[in-house]
Amino acid sequence: MHAIEFEATIKSDGTVQLPEEYYAVYGQKARLLILFQDTSPPQNRKFNPMAYGNTLHWPVDGMEYQTKVRAKWE
Repeated sequence: MHAIEFEATIKSDGTVQLPEEYYAVYGQKARLLILFQDTSPPQNRKFNPMAYGNTLHWPVDGMEYQTKVRAKWE
């Protein structure tokens, strides 16, 4: 495996243009590692925990599970 390194801008359509000296690699498979500059998080971004409600798949009914667990305490 060979490695090359260059800087490029990711275009709005998601493509990256290889520099001319690397055109010989066209058509080959490659593994890409994309490193980009950290940007500060938006200051006014609000977290809504309710957006994640009811998203956990539980294989049993919650009330049934609680009843079984509490029965073990007695």
